[in-house]
Amino acid sequence: MSTLPRMDRENKPWVGQPRTWWLAIILLAGLVYFMGVAHESIWFREPITFSGPFAQAGVTVTKYVYTSVVTAPTSGKLNLHITGLRPPGNLLIALFNDEASYPVQPSSVVFPGFSDNEMIYTFDGLSFGDYVIYVFHDENYNKAPDMDSRTGLFSEGYGWANMDKVDLRSVESVREGTSFNDIKYAFVEDGQTVEIKIYYSPFPWQKE
Repeated sequence: MSTLPRMDRENKPWVGQPRTWWLAIILLAGLVYFMGVAHESIWFREPITFSGPFAQAGVTVTKYVYTSVVTAPTSGKLNLHITGLRPPGNLLIALFNDEASYPVQPSSVVFPGFSDNEMIYTFDGLSFGDYVIYVFHDENYNKAPDMDSRTGLFSEGYGWANMDKVDLRSVESVREGTSFNDIKYAFVEDGQTVEIKIYYSPFPWQKE
């Protein structure tokens, strides 16, 4: 029966070494392999690209510029301070904003009541512009201005804006002085107040 040749321990120093020594060599080899793999995976791996808020490169910052543009208002409140009333009663307030439709077709008509000899009526959200403004005391509650057939002027108590620009001493001067351009009122600012005095019969132009 053949036997294995005897190993020469002097020429083969690893032969016969303790088992712990072999374990150390195996662990060292494994560590070297692991470091090599890890090293390769860390330094040669394709870079990870994040999207959205986690992007590592190519971050674009958008600058939003707020331009403060203030648009001028186009409408506001117009206050009518009406005096000389004979209470109680209802008013007919007529606004004309177009020369072509004056004095037939008003652009706005309201019928507020009153209980004192003066009152303030406010048009809210009224567009800026030129207006002829008439205020009538609707004495017979028919929601229409009554006319004097003899003079061709109104017969119920009434007044208008810019009345001070008209010569009230005669019927003719009142007729001629109450064209759209003569008595138009310029409404250009929110909160303006226009003064309107109501006259009753006998009117100043009837005292000739």
